[in-house]
Amino acid sequence: MKIRMFLFIFVFLCFPLKSFGGILNEYYKDVSYTFQEVKKNKKALTIFGSALGLSFLLDEKVRELVAKNQSKFLTDFTDFTNNFGEYKLLFPSIAFLGTTGYLTKNKKLAEASLTSLEAGFTAGLITVGIKVAIGRQRPYCSNDPFTFKPFDGTFDCMSFPSGHTTLAWSMITPFAVYYDKPILYLIPISVNIARIYKNKHWLSDTVMSAGLGFSIGYFFSKRHLTKKQKVVFNITPNSIMVGFRF
Repeated sequence: MKIRMFLFIFVFLCFPLKSFGGILNEYYKDVSYTFQEVKKNKKALTIFGSALGLSFLLDEKVRELVAKNQSKFLTDFTDFTNNFGEYKLLFPSIAFLGTTGYLTKNKKLAEASLTSLEAGFTAGLITVGIKVAIGRQRPYCSNDPFTFKPFDGTFDCMSFPSGHTTLAWSMITPFAVYYDKPILYLIPISVNIARIYKNKHWLSDTVMSAGLGFSIGYFFSKRHLTKKQKVVFNITPNSIMVGFRF
């Protein structure tokens, strides 16, 4: 279901504006640019790798600490912030923002929204692939953070990385970049907290997700801003399509 949703968003985002081959080529360039930029940032990769490794060592201790400090306020707070990582909320909401931006001739809002959708699709698809390949078990499926069952088919128990957290970081980051509002990062950070508090993920799951989602959202945004793309809508009697013209 989730994979079909991501594919739908991608087709909705890109299909009508050029030949399908041309769209795939531009999308490949976005992904390639992001990969190359991440590789070039060796210092950032070293810091992130160290933080991720440390988070694996802290997984059990953080889970125990959270379990001992439950409260009604934190439960209500995380019930609310957890929604910011729901694909059923994120994709329709940001598609609505993009449509609003177009109709009100707010180019920045329209472009930020479309970049967010593309980043969310990419991050979501990568997350599903990693989850299946690694098969790390969620905290409520195994008390051992080092239990891995690659390709075992039990998707509900697959924990690494966190889909909610990856989507939140990848889809909120473009707005933080386009509008130069770092305060927006508090939204995905709140999702990190919610997923750990709710015992849905280990700490290291959310650290990996933050790095993955931020990188995709950030570098997709940088490339799109540099290219100065034009947002285009194509309205027919049966559908509304939206995308970028390069």
